[in-house]
Amino acid sequence: MTDADILTALQAAEQETGWRTPSLLVDLVVQKLDPTNAAEEAHFRAQAERVLFERNTCWGAG
Repeated sequence: MTDADILTALQAAEQETGWRTPSLLVDLVVQKLDPTNAAEEAHFRAQAERVLFERNTCWGAG
């Protein structure tokens, strides 16, 4: 899963739900990625949190 894929999933989740709360967006994206084990879930969660943080701080808040 690339950062671009995660960013696309985060943007889709925002548009689909109207949510802006980072923790809810990350939870939804991780759920949709359907991790197969706890390590994969932790990896997806960390990646989604990092990508969302970078998007909000480096590129502006959406």
